[in-house]
Formats: sequence, structure tokens, C-alpha cells
Amino acid sequence: MLLELAAHYRFQPRPVAVARGNDKGRVERSIRYVRENFFAARTYRDLDDLNAQADAWCAGQAADRTCPEQHTGSVREVWIEEQPRLLALPENPFPSEQRLEVRIHKTPYARFDRSLTRGLIELLDSHGAQALQAAVVAALASDGAHLASVRHFIDIQAHARGQLPPVAVRLPAGSKISTIAVRPHALGDYDKLHQENDDESDTEH
Repeated sequence: MLLELAAHYRFQPRPVAVARGNDKGRVERSIRYVRENFFAARTYRDLDDLNAQADAWCAGQAADRTCPEQHTGSVREVWIEEQPRLLALPENPFPSEQRLEVRIHKTPYARFDRSLTRGLIELLDSHGAQALQAAVVAALASDGAHLASVRHFIDIQAHARGQLPPVAVRLPAGSKISTIAVRPHALGDYDKLHQENDDESDTEH
């Protein structure tokens, strides 16, 4: 869903490592700004009233504040300056409406599209944010807005760099450990030990 949304509106997602707040500080600060300056102590009748207040706040107080990135003008002034350089929105909005019935357990969270999210997190953990971002950009450029396409481009880039496929096992540093060959052992001896223990138990009785 995220990759399809990015392809529709033509923007590039930038994945960051898990629990790295410094990698997404601007996003976190924006959320904090809205929470503390709009939602704090605000009253509203219903959702329509809240949305109307949010529209007025965005067009007023939020737009008149100093731009956090430039400090040379207000958010409204910077928006007017950058607007001619922005891409036009698609004629048709992205079909993001989907209603699903889910079961909420002890924690108040509803999980959605877990396969894509889990897949992206696994790629992030195994290949890193930079490789994942490059693969996402390549997938969107080829109109392949799905997880399999991202995996494909990650494999291509890793192969071009001469990297071996990542493994989940983390071995200690040292040449002796990395050169050890583990040979499988027949499990029949363990079955014999278990049988001998059973025979001893029967003898005691």
C-alpha cells in the first residue's frame, strides 16, 4: 500500500532504522507541534467540527509561524515560493479507502497490511536503510510498486557490489570461527540414550 501510494503521488519513501529517532527528527517534531499547539485543551462537537478547526488552524496560525527550515519567512511565504516547483496532483485521488473488521486485544492497536510492513522491516534489518531506499526508488521508477520488486532490486544491487546473501546468524569476529565446518551428526545415538533411560526406569520399578 505504501509503495503504491508513493507511485501514485510520485514521492520517494525514505526508510530509516528502527529506534533511530535522530533519523526522523523533523517528522517527530512536526507531530509534537500539532499535538501541543492544536490538540492541547481543544474542544469540539464532532469529527466534522474538529476537521473544520484543523483547516482554519493550518491556514492561520500554523501557516503564519516561522518556517523551521529557513527562518527567513513564514511557512506561508515559503509555500508560495516553492509551489511553482511542485508536481501537480493526479486527477484521480489514490483509492485508500478500505474498511476492515479487526479484533482489538489488550493493546489498543489494529494491525493492517502486515505482510508489506513486515517485509520492509526485514529488508531494513538485513540490508540497511541506504540499500532499502535505493531499491524502493528503483522499484517506483520501474512502476513496480510492490514488495517483490523491492526485493528484486535489493538482490541486484547486492550482487553488483559482490555481497553474499545476508544470514541471520551472527558469528563472533575471528578467522577460526568463520572457517569451522559444521558436520551433521546422526541422531540415532540420542534415541538410544532415551531408550536406555526408559529401561532403567522400568528396572527401578
